[in-house]
Parts: sequence; C-alpha cells; structure tokens
Amino acid sequence: MTEEKHAEIYGRLVREYQEILAEFAACGAELRRIGENFKTLGTDMIARPSELAIDRVSLNADVAITPRLLAQYAELAAKRTSKQAELENFGPLPRSDAA
Repeated sequence: MTEEKHAEIYGRLVREYQEILAEFAACGAELRRIGENFKTLGTDMIARPSELAIDRVSLNADVAITPRLLAQYAELAAKRTSKQAELENFGPLPRSDAA
C-alpha cells in the first residue's frame, strides 16, 4: 500500500472514529439528563410527595425514549471499540477529550 493510500485510509478512519465519539458523547449526555430528571423525581417523591408537580408530557417522553437511547448507546460503544481496533492498524488514535 502506498503512503498516500495509507494516509487516505487513516484520515477516513479518524473522521469516522470522531463522528462515533461525538454521537456517543451526545447519547451519553442525553441519558445523563434523563437520569438526573428521574433522580430528582425520586428524591422529590420521597422527601415531599404532597408538593410534587409532575410534567407528564416531559416524563412520558423521557420514559419512551430511554430504551432506544440505551440501545443506541450500547451500539455506539461497540462501534467505538471496533473502529478503535481498525484505526490502530493504521496509526495512533487521535487525541480526544470524548474518548
């Protein structure tokens, strides 16, 4: 393989890897947001149930999307691992705060 072809493949793999990392981070952030909402709801249910006001639309939306987000997160984690292995065959992993 020529150096030019090697560099081309490495560049493509780096871009794909960074896209996966960005999606992985966004998915994780959304899961953390939902988890914090559930945590707050649970704390409020325990501490002051008589004062509890539930935004049913938001709660139902979070409950509905959670299984899909969890599946997406697992899929992205597997893709990240696979792309890391593929990338390591061509050169070092790019430095990233998301990894």
